[in-house]
Order: sequence, then structure tokens, then C-alpha cells
Amino acid sequence: MEDRTDVAFGPDDVQNYQVVNLLVNTCIGCHSSTGPSTIIDLGNGTRIPIVYNTVQPTKPLAGGNFYWVDAYGDEYGHNVRTVDNILSEAPGGNTTFGVAPNDCGFGCCHKSLASIRYGPGPGPLFNPIVGNGCIGCHDPAHHADDEQHLLAGGYKYVDESGGGYRFLNKAGKRFWDIPPHNPPAVAGIEDPNWEQNPTPNSHNEYQDSPKPFAPLAYGQAAQGISDFCAGCHNDFHSWPAGGYPNGGNGSPWLRHPAGIELPSSGEYAGYTTYDPNVPVARKDAATLSTFTGPSNTVTPGQDKVMCLSCHRAHGSPYKDMLRWNYNEIIAGGGGSGGCFTCHTTKN
Repeated sequence: MEDRTDVAFGPDDVQNYQVVNLLVNTCIGCHSSTGPSTIIDLGNGTRIPIVYNTVQPTKPLAGGNFYWVDAYGDEYGHNVRTVDNILSEAPGGNTTFGVAPNDCGFGCCHKSLASIRYGPGPGPLFNPIVGNGCIGCHDPAHHADDEQHLLAGGYKYVDESGGGYRFLNKAGKRFWDIPPHNPPAVAGIEDPNWEQNPTPNSHNEYQDSPKPFAPLAYGQAAQGISDFCAGCHNDFHSWPAGGYPNGGNGSPWLRHPAGIELPSSGEYAGYTTYDPNVPVARKDAATLSTFTGPSNTVTPGQDKVMCLSCHRAHGSPYKDMLRWNYNEIIAGGGGSGGCFTCHTTKN
């Protein structure tokens, strides 16, 4: 572990408890850098992916970079260090989990990554940890055996047995290790270079869940990447338990759907070569487990639009942590990429 002082998002990080600034207690302590490089090679085969650079990163990794949150503000990514000055809860998070409201009465882990709470359960949740929101998504099991399914070229398929894709494993078990907080871990194929230089043949592979539309993770036997995001953003692009405010499985939707199959007809049928800047998810873990590495093929009617098709997980240079500048997507303007990767006839 590199002996480096932790860094904060902005100079007024006064809400952090002293404990989160201890190197052993925070993820950013090792996964940050004062230079532009996003992979630090320590030698002996040890490399550290950097998710927060204090200067603009040269080649951001798959999740983007927290640099833009620090430099531009909370519109540009997940702020895992300080409480938002404007929003009181995650966008699309004020909804109903069947019978229990999202502000579940325990300081609610679904509201903000900047104020994670965990403790014994079931029962009241204790120990507010302000400023280490990484554990809201990641179970930091860095010494878990995640190399049980090695593939050619340094790729590896990671599922529940290896701690979950990128350690996205049952984040809720830190709170209540009971349904609906403990669905199976997200599965995926990990690029050995964390998508520092992605191509159609070299990229991550993501699992979604085997449902025809909208994430319904809670109470389900499978969890896809869109389900995972829906833990906090549950009624923004989807609906977790009953009711379909975004249109269910039919058009028109209130907002762009996620966790839905890319249609096999019309303009969508033209997206057949994988674009790592507009990634799709494979329909389930069973399908993904048969892959021998990343595929350069997109199959409309089977592969899925997911939250990460349009958004970065950590941060981006564009508002709403988008993968591209939405203001430059002009219908009929002759552009390419971004939205036009799927909507192939609207440019």
C-alpha cells in the first residue's frame, strides 16, 4: 500500500470525521495522484488504478475521474466526500420500495454517498461515516481471490465468488444483510488496464439482469449493473417495485429507459460493432460467463442499454456525468457518436 496522504474534494471538507483521513480507512488515499497518470506502476506486478487526480487526467479509466467533481462541482460526478449543497438526496431517489419509503428512517444510505451509515442489523443503523462514500458502492475486499476465472490477454471474469465485478458486491450487507439489501454481486469481465485505452476489441464487459425492461433488483435472484445503480436512483430511469412511472416496457417514456434490450429493428439495428464510449450490457450473468474475453459485437434484441451506456460512474468533464457533451448532440446536424451510436438515423 502506497504511503501517501489522503486528499479531499475541495478546501472546505469540514464535514469529514478525522477517521476517514487515515490511509487505512479511505479508498482515495491509495487511488489518488497529484499527477495526470491514471495507472501507477509500483513494480513487481503491482499497479494502482487512479480514480482521483488533482490535475486533469490524461487518460481517465472506465469510471471516469473525480477530478471533475472537485474542479467543476457536483453536477459532474458522484461526490463521495462532502454533502451536496443543493440536493438533499440522490436524483430519482425519492420513491417507494414497496411499502418502505426511501428515506427509511435511519439516516438512509440511499440518500447520499457522502454520508454512509452502517452498523448491526436488522435494527437502527449507527456509525455515520462522512466522507468515505466509496463503500456505498464498493465492498473494498482488495485481497479477495478475484482471479478464479482468468481469460486470455489478462482479462478475468469476476462474479460472486471473486467479490463481484469491481467489488460491487452487496454494498447493503454493511447495513442489513437481509433482503432486499443482499442481492447477488454484479458480474463482469474486467479489462486488465481498466479501460485506459479501450477499443471495440479491448474493453470491460458488463452484466445486466435477465428481465425484459426496467431494473427490478429487489427480491430478484439476479442483479445487473443497472439494478445496482437503481439502489439510489430508483425512479429516475426505472422503478424498483411496482408501478411504471417511466412507461414500463413501452414508449413513450418519461425519461430514457435503462436496463432494457436494445431493439432489433429500426434505427437501433444499426448498432452492431461495440463502441466502448457507448457500452452495452450483456443480458445476464449466464451469457457473460460463456465469453472468453471482450466481444466486439453488439446484438440488438439481446444486449441491453444500461446506466453506464450514457454515464460514467465516478465523474466526467460533462454535466450529469455523461460520456459526451449532450449540447453537441443535434438531431439532423450530421454528427456522430454519443446518442447517435444507438439512434443511428437521427443525426
